[in-house]
Amino acid sequence: MTFCNTAELVLPVVSNPKKVVHALRWAVCEMDKRYAIFAKTGVRNIGAFNARPESNSQRDSAEERIARMMTAQDRRQSKLKIPNRLPYIVIIIDDFENLLFDAYLEIRDEIVGMVERIARIGHKAGVHLLLSGLSARVAVLSGTLKASIPSRISFSLSSQKESFLMLDESGAENLGGPGNFIYRTSPASVSITAHAALVSDGEVNRMVQHAATQ
Repeated sequence: MTFCNTAELVLPVVSNPKKVVHALRWAVCEMDKRYAIFAKTGVRNIGAFNARPESNSQRDSAEERIARMMTAQDRRQSKLKIPNRLPYIVIIIDDFENLLFDAYLEIRDEIVGMVERIARIGHKAGVHLLLSGLSARVAVLSGTLKASIPSRISFSLSSQKESFLMLDESGAENLGGPGNFIYRTSPASVSITAHAALVSDGEVNRMVQHAATQ
């Protein structure tokens, strides 16, 4: 896969629905741990936590922080370790609808529940979520999920109903030509119509390879 060798990956790229569950469980566990850290240090979000004065005794490298974060033994320890800084985490789920379709019934509800929870409260802990899909369906875009993701981008859709489901307004059904899209930052904001540039697979590969050498 294109992004497998990217140094910034905390977890490897996951394509198996069973492994997706484990990755999301890790993300929820990390999010809960961060909220416990905020409560112990008396801050409300990751911005306030990272703005605290840095002490020399607690300074460590990003690699050490990530390694400690991924250690199962550290998560089980009753004594909560307070890192000096916390990195931001971005979870990208490509084709969310297909993921739910391929997932077994017993884990489908768990995936939806964890995604909704991360979308709802993850941003204050520095855990952000990016979802993409090929169509707009009520079965995938629940009311809770939509309310938790105010910023949305929609390319051309087949009907006004899908446009309302995605953007809470019509317009996406009238987009013509590839690359045209509508962007909204919140339900109360004014939508922006723009045109996205085409980026080929070769260009993506070159950009990822360049980033990997930095």
